[in-house]
Amino acid sequence: MSLAEEFNNMSKYSSDEKDTSVPLQDNLFENINSCVNTILYGPPGTGKTYTALMKIDELKKSGRLGEVLIIQFHPQYTYQDFIEGYKFDGNNFKYTKGIFLDFCEKINNDKLNILYIDEINRADLSSVFGELLYLMDKDSNKKVLLPLSGNEFSLPENLIIIGSMNSSDKSISLIDFALRRRFNFIFVPPSLSGFNDILLTKEIDQNFDVIKYSRFFQVINSRILRHPLLGKNMTLGHSMFFSKSNVISNESVFRALNSTIIPQIESYFGAENHTEISQILTPEVAESIMHGKQVSPEKMQRLIDVVASSIEEVLF
Repeated sequence: MSLAEEFNNMSKYSSDEKDTSVPLQDNLFENINSCVNTILYGPPGTGKTYTALMKIDELKKSGRLGEVLIIQFHPQYTYQDFIEGYKFDGNNFKYTKGIFLDFCEKINNDKLNILYIDEINRADLSSVFGELLYLMDKDSNKKVLLPLSGNEFSLPENLIIIGSMNSSDKSISLIDFALRRRFNFIFVPPSLSGFNDILLTKEIDQNFDVIKYSRFFQVINSRILRHPLLGKNMTLGHSMFFSKSNVISNESVFRALNSTIIPQIESYFGAENHTEISQILTPEVAESIMHGKQVSPEKMQRLIDVVASSIEEVLF
């Protein structure tokens, strides 16, 4: 059987995928159609930003979209950057509109307009959003006087805010409740379909065992999901299991595991916690981590073999 035929016969594992909920893209599309502000949250590498931008691109091509603004928040992002403030121009402090206020003035009133905020949870959201929290409430007729300019401001009715956040960085439970109730939250987990989509974009070395590695991906994430100290927010996105190489081979996968997957699991428990790491990986790999050593190709292959051969039920 050829490699392509093996890949096409992966239905055994596809049928094991446990998630029977509405697909992410359908959920997001429904929210956009209903003009519902939405935050996609989940572990890194699950395709949150990719999915949102792909859906925005589809809407652009359909002619339904007016203005689109894509920004990224960070810990130094402020109300002055977002809404309005005074900035020093080298000689004096000058009133400056923030990026959001400037965007609202350019909005196309006849079409849907989208503000996409990547890493939305990395800023102090209550501080950055300011009066916007009041305006984002269900009553669309609300207006406020902006404190610095004194201008009256209301949110455009045809504006949607979409954000994404990595739940492993900061749980949504830490976000101000007043802000949380103004967004619809959609959890984006690792998925076998996402894993398979990545495989389809790559050249696969003939010596690489696609089915075994797919099973490895499922078992590792199922173990993390079941672990009492970890759970769904600490699972590992499907893109984390691949290097940036265009060719998927044993060597490229070993690099991804050594540089991304193993350090991530180590960060959850600490290098010295041999027992906990062994429950997710293997004692042999846990020992290498504890001694500060790179996992050799031989140990890496044994890791994949042992985990993939496990008879435990997978949850992905």
